[in-house]
Amino acid sequence: MITIKLEGVKELQKKLDPKNFQRAIIRSLDRSAKAGRQEALNLIRDRYNIKEGDLRKEIKADIHPSKLEAVITAKGRPISIFKFSPKAVIEKIHGKSKALYSKLGKAKAGRQAAGVTVQIVRGQRKLVKGGFVVKLKTGHEAIFKREGKARLPIKKLSTIGSPDMFGGSRIINKVIDKVKEAWQKNIKHEIEEGWKHWK
Repeated sequence: MITIKLEGVKELQKKLDPKNFQRAIIRSLDRSAKAGRQEALNLIRDRYNIKEGDLRKEIKADIHPSKLEAVITAKGRPISIFKFSPKAVIEKIHGKSKALYSKLGKAKAGRQAAGVTVQIVRGQRKLVKGGFVVKLKTGHEAIFKREGKARLPIKKLSTIGSPDMFGGSRIINKVIDKVKEAWQKNIKHEIEEGWKHWK
């Protein structure tokens, strides 16, 4: 979670009556928090091969006008590696040379494969040897792997969740800078132009 305290509030309070001051604070905080959230989404997706829609469910932006705070929070469990562009490694024997070769095919339930590759970090496709796709009763698909040589038990494979993706100092610092930049722009707009929208 990132909590950011913002500056320029006293100047705004001097220029506006209490009712319009509250409106201006809420509008400025809301826009600034949303700008920071979008910056986080963009930065995470620059590194990780994940859909924005999956991140939006877990990274939220909230405002607390009474505290003059904008809060950006990342919550969520480890993410199923099936969400990271899975491809099955299909092994075959060449008809003439009898040599064993492999190729990548669509990973789906029921397909016989030597493993599954996924691309969690962009540009880095990794092999999950022995991984296979199972279609669950809910209709969702996931990648599983046997825990031993026996057919059972098997375990579902997951990787880091959005809090870990969001938690690096590189991303956090850039999000803070983006929120502060947006705040200065928004608060200036509210002082100079915001009154035009108030009723």
